[in-house]
Amino acid sequence: MLALALAALLSVSDPVGDVPPPGYAWPRAEVYREVGFADLTGFRAENREGLLWIGFRLDRTPNPGGAPLGFSLAVLADFIDTGPGGVARLPEVGLAVPRGKEPDLVVVASGWGAMRLSLPEGGVERLEARREGDWIAVNTGLPARRYRHYPVVGLYDPFAPLGFRQPSPAGGLWRPQAPPGAPAALDVLHPAAFATGVLAPAGRRWDWRRGLVLVLSLASGLLLAWGAVGWMRRRRASTSD
Repeated sequence: MLALALAALLSVSDPVGDVPPPGYAWPRAEVYREVGFADLTGFRAENREGLLWIGFRLDRTPNPGGAPLGFSLAVLADFIDTGPGGVARLPEVGLAVPRGKEPDLVVVASGWGAMRLSLPEGGVERLEARREGDWIAVNTGLPARRYRHYPVVGLYDPFAPLGFRQPSPAGGLWRPQAPPGAPAALDVLHPAAFATGVLAPAGRRWDWRRGLVLVLSLASGLLLAWGAVGWMRRRRASTSD
């Protein structure tokens, strides 16, 4: 159990059924009638023998295209901030990121494999990807450290550089319908991004109310402990007298 805990760098769940985003509609082709194929329900980052592995979990993984990884309708991407530089807006996805937290590479997985691209240069490296039960796991090839992650799910387009099918106001057989300028992302871990246009990194964001309660609770515990120690010392002193 300790080894497993040490290996987990990040593990986040996401509600089932929160797709498509408000104002979107699925493409009209028959293959898109099965629900859950672009519904991200979990994301994880792990240390495996010193290398960073990431994992995506979808609600369902229909595979009408017969892809070797067992899913063919969705594209999965994790934009990663590993250091200085990067891009302020996620290419093809259509969402910005907070200033100073720009990703400098992206790992993309489809049912046909995975790749890593540098941002904004675009150098490509093929990666190992495999199914592990409900998870699609990818070896990023990066040293296992705590990075900022921006996982995103969209509809797979084999002709797009990163594989994200773009929506249109009219929609179509293969295109999702969405308002003009809407993101190509269909599920993210922080759904407020569809209203604000800015995607927060994965993981729990700081809630000052919860943080204040935690600080006060810790302070109260310390005061109680300090009072108990003082009481015990006074009692010993009175007993010895």
